[in-house]
Amino acid sequence: MTADIRTAIQHELGAAGATAENPADLLEVGLVLVQQGFQQGDIADALYEMESNGIVHLISGNRVVLLQRAAK
Repeated sequence: MTADIRTAIQHELGAAGATAENPADLLEVGLVLVQQGFQQGDIADALYEMESNGIVHLISGNRVVLLQRAAK
């Protein structure tokens, strides 16, 4: 798995206004990522990896909170 997909996820979550206090809708973010050419399975794998590394937290209702912003 490349860093590109993880960076793209963090970017899209940030663009959606996701923070630790404000979850983003994964369906909306996922749609944008698929339009960028990423595969759904790869997005899911990256999200699970990012959760295990403390970057995001997946919550109920297909929502995710962004715990760490992408490095600039």
